[in-house]
Amino acid sequence: MGCRADTETQSSKTERVDTHAAPKSPEASAPIGRLGDVAMHLTDYQAAISETMILRLWQTGNPAPLAALKSLPLRHKVLLRALETRVIRMQFNKRALTRPAMMMEDLLAKAALGLRPDQHLSEAARASAIADLEKLEAQAVARFNAPFKHIKRVAADLVEHRVFADVLLDQAIAVGPKTAWTDEKTCLNAVLYRIPRVPTAPEIDKAVKELQTPMKTYYESNPRLFKTPARTFIRRLLLANTDASKDAVTKRRLEGLRKKVIDGGNMKDLVTEHGLPRDRRSGGRKSVSMSKRPDLHALSKGSVTAIEQHPNGWVFYRIEGHGEAVNRTFNDSRVQRELAAAVLRKENLLPTAKRMAGLLAYRLRGLEKTARVDDAFLKKHRIRKSTTGRFCKTSKKHVPSIGLAPDLVPIIFDLTMEQPVSNPARVRQDLVVAKLLFKEVPTTPLWEEEKAAYTAQWRQREAPSIVRKWLHNYSRQHRPRLDSKAVKALKTDALKWMPSTISGP
Repeated sequence: MGCRADTETQSSKTERVDTHAAPKSPEASAPIGRLGDVAMHLTDYQAAISETMILRLWQTGNPAPLAALKSLPLRHKVLLRALETRVIRMQFNKRALTRPAMMMEDLLAKAALGLRPDQHLSEAARASAIADLEKLEAQAVARFNAPFKHIKRVAADLVEHRVFADVLLDQAIAVGPKTAWTDEKTCLNAVLYRIPRVPTAPEIDKAVKELQTPMKTYYESNPRLFKTPARTFIRRLLLANTDASKDAVTKRRLEGLRKKVIDGGNMKDLVTEHGLPRDRRSGGRKSVSMSKRPDLHALSKGSVTAIEQHPNGWVFYRIEGHGEAVNRTFNDSRVQRELAAAVLRKENLLPTAKRMAGLLAYRLRGLEKTARVDDAFLKKHRIRKSTTGRFCKTSKKHVPSIGLAPDLVPIIFDLTMEQPVSNPARVRQDLVVAKLLFKEVPTTPLWEEEKAAYTAQWRQREAPSIVRKWLHNYSRQHRPRLDSKAVKALKTDALKWMPSTISGP
């Protein structure tokens, strides 16, 4: 899935300017996707789909039917992966890298013999396969039911991916292994104190008087907290069917299940057994607004609706209950206090909580000799205490006993036994103070001793993911742009590869 020449891209840009020109070919039309300097038109997308189908069949042994691309999310995924692959091709050419001929021969031999790309190929089988290249090509074409140029292009992409991964590993090896090794060997145990970020009653009273503008903004930005439409609570049983020829069979089957429900059968069990997979965990329970389905809202609790057609098949509902509309006005006194508290937490205007966190850190450092941080003190001020247990710096975002806290991790690991108490840090609805119990730090002589073995291990571990990480950073710098409307408008048959769309290796 490579990159068009600059001259072709410029030509297509020029042709798009003339709005009175003759109907444009797919190649001359606006691209349906772009990532950095790589643009993809319809013909490129068709070739990319063909290559994706080859790769899936090769790697898994399972064919990828074109009909699966009726799914818009799958179309987007294939388009994005194709753009990323073409970015790798562009980088491969820009860096003047070369594909090892032996790797290409190995992959093409595996393709002809029906072996996955990662399966072992014996020397005898390899020699036999490449001895007759015409036979190898015929076997590969018959196995994948695709042009040999596409199969060769997929093999080339696999080789280029490996070569590019080696280049990235060589670039990162100066600091990557030592950094990872240091993170693995740097471990500690700490006590965490969590002070709730809750405003006091006087703080709320003051905010109600002084923060009306931000309170109004918060109220308008979070309508679901204060306004809820009238709702109907339902349980649905939906039998999926996308084949029009089987509609009658599906409907008759659902009629039988509906009769069981009317006769007192357990609808939740029927949903678990027959319903959509995404409905089974909840037992088919959902809520729908009255404005969307007024007919359901008008039914009494326990009613079972008639069977009706659904975009995914056939369905009926049982009414579980009703929820009345809620409209809590801005001027309601209770709403005013809720808004004031929310704004204070959002803007971190919590002087009492901050003062308590600072006092706790002060006492933990032993600067206040007569005061103690005991259970009575913690209980009085509603401070929660927990111990992390031993964990290492490889935990980049999570802290044991707290969970996700990416900003707290570096704060804790910057602590030393000489300065074991941190300043208060904001973690969601708490202010956290950490006190170090012990810390293990690796030494340079130990690194020199383990350097060779660890570097080889690091290289092997990072090889499968380093290109994906590079692409992630590339996509952050060059945001992918997909023309969702154009992709959605494409008929499934229009996505089939045609002979003019061959993408050369």
